[in-house]
Amino acid sequence: MPNLAYILPGGAKAGSALVRAALDGGADGTPILIHWGNVRLGLGYLAGGRVEVVLSRPLAADDIIQASVSEQGTQAGPPVRVLGTGAVLGPWVTPTEIQVTEDNGQVLNYPAVAFQSQYGYLPASVENTEGLSTLTYPEFVPLPVNPVMFDLNAERQGGQTTVTVANVRNQRGGILTRWSGETNWGNVLSKAFTVAGTYTVEVKGSQNTDAEAVNRQLAVTIQTPPPAAPAPDARIAFYSWRNFGSQVYLFVNTTVEIQAQCPQSSDPSWREGVVYDNAYQREVLFENVPNGAVSVTIRVRGETNPAKYVTMNFTKFF
Repeated sequence: MPNLAYILPGGAKAGSALVRAALDGGADGTPILIHWGNVRLGLGYLAGGRVEVVLSRPLAADDIIQASVSEQGTQAGPPVRVLGTGAVLGPWVTPTEIQVTEDNGQVLNYPAVAFQSQYGYLPASVENTEGLSTLTYPEFVPLPVNPVMFDLNAERQGGQTTVTVANVRNQRGGILTRWSGETNWGNVLSKAFTVAGTYTVEVKGSQNTDAEAVNRQLAVTIQTPPPAAPAPDARIAFYSWRNFGSQVYLFVNTTVEIQAQCPQSSDPSWREGVVYDNAYQREVLFENVPNGAVSVTIRVRGETNPAKYVTMNFTKFF
């Protein structure tokens, strides 16, 4: 269990803009924050387990302040009440050390800070007829409720955006969520949306009240899926070739008019297919095609989208 940051006895006085705090075992450079409610008064950095925090304003008598590590509520020690100059407390004070007898009979001595961290409350007051003219823990002052905090991550795919609640902190108990349109709390951390719009999500802990839930709005956009790439024209499905010397003949089984081109021929322009056999086959002749790799591209006559062309590659040996 990490140690808690705490304000040193006598470390906060009315009229002073300086608070002395500590974090036992804390590394040098660790940030220590002083808060008054949800208002941050100052920030300082540990050196030798101690820190003097310069505040944004002087303290006033009866201010309730608290020390935390890095952010409000993290490793936060008990809140303390700032006394006026020369104030003397009455005989009832909170003890600084509590003796606890475990179920197994073991007796443990807890500092007040450790007792509160372990059991969640300050021990009862005891009578001190001598009084105490120093800073002490206030009676019956609950720890401030730090608001529930969380992050939202969005993953966009074609036609759908998935929003995920992540990094939930400061909640009491298990994580509960309530999305737009829902009346009951659940534990669904991700939700997929297919319609753009403004939605809400509420997050709290199972031991938080509804009033302590945090509500955030989501501006959801939907990414339009890209259009499917056009496929080669299915009407050009069966084709073959043969050659006689430098002449290459292309045969295409189709009933539509076609054109073809061969960059290796003496005329690389689009050439018209002519009816070859029973009106079901078109033929294109390419002249002066050298031996080696040959490519022939076929298209339905007048087609201008290269994605719908069909290309045949082969090797001519003689």
